[in-house]
Parts: sequence; structure tokens; C-alpha cells
Amino acid sequence: MSACFLDTRLADFLCDLPSSYRALTLQGSGYCGSAEPASDAPALLLSGNSILHSAADSVTSAVQKASQALNERGERLGRAEEKTEDLKNSAQQFAETAHKLAMKHKC
Repeated sequence: MSACFLDTRLADFLCDLPSSYRALTLQGSGYCGSAEPASDAPALLLSGNSILHSAADSVTSAVQKASQALNERGERLGRAEEKTEDLKNSAQQFAETAHKLAMKHKC
């Protein structure tokens, strides 16, 4: 594989990134939509690497936030489950007491 092919593949990948992940404009640089790379290809590739690192950091951060939110949701569900069980036990105890009281006054 030639270096030119790899440069072009990386540039194509960078062109497909959403604009929020691009710190520089590749249009007109000789990469996006052009068969020939620009003369500043090494600088562009270095910038591309920092863009990829930035995108990876952003994705990592989003995954960490989602994981934290999922853990917090699990904790809330666990507390809700415990409260539901307590409420069920209290209702059952109330029903038994009410039944005993009704039987006592029936006689």
C-alpha cells in the first residue's frame, strides 16, 4: 500500500466526519473531492490525528456519562424496588389487622 493511498483514505475519513469534529476545513485543501493530495499533506495528517483524538475523547466522555447515568438509574430502581416491597408488606399487614378487627367485632 502506498503512502499516497493511506493519505487519501485518511483524508476521505476526515471529510466524512461531522463538522463539529473538524477543527479545520479540508475543502479546497486538495483532499475532499480531489484525487490529488495537497502539498501540505503532512500538516493536514497531523491535524487529522488531533481531530481523531478529539473525537475519541468526546466519544469516551459521552460513554462515561451514559455509564454513570445508567448506574444512577439502577440505584434509583433498586430503591424503588425496596420501597415497593415495604409498601406491599405494610399493605398485607394492614389487611390482616383489618380482617382480625372485623372478625372480632362480628362476634
